[in-house]
Amino acid sequence: MRKNTKLHVLTMLALGGFLLYAQPAPMQNAGQNTPPQPARRERTAGQRPEGTFSVIGIKIEESGGEQLQLTLYFNGAVDTNSIRPDRILINGSRLPDETEFSFNKNRRMTRFLVSRPDAPFSIRITNLSSFDKKTINPVRLQDLAAGDFFKYSWGRRTWQKSSS
Repeated sequence: MRKNTKLHVLTMLALGGFLLYAQPAPMQNAGQNTPPQPARRERTAGQRPEGTFSVIGIKIEESGGEQLQLTLYFNGAVDTNSIRPDRILINGSRLPDETEFSFNKNRRMTRFLVSRPDAPFSIRITNLSSFDKKTINPVRLQDLAAGDFFKYSWGRRTWQKSSS
């Protein structure tokens, strides 16, 4: 009889502790048919919209002789197979088929050489995709020259010439 009393007391203590710390489920309106939604992450000015894939920087440097080195910076890993000469146009003309593209380790940057175009020149970039198959927002910049570095400002939604 003594064992049963101890067991009964322990059971009551456990049940009491459970009831003390248990939280009631949140109430919903009876007419509400939609399930609760997860909290939406707020975006502050200057942050890129979720889910977009874009070129966020273009740097043009002297490469000696009759060539310029162009560096494209992306906001995500680029699918290296999507970068082809027909998708990058300089002054409306596609790059030569023999253009070689190099990438950094995380594939957020590519670098390539172009024959020095007449300054100022324009660049158009289309149909590139990210590693997770998002298509790029097309880019068109004009009045470019050696030494320029342009960055995309998410807050102002425009390209800005940068000093570095």
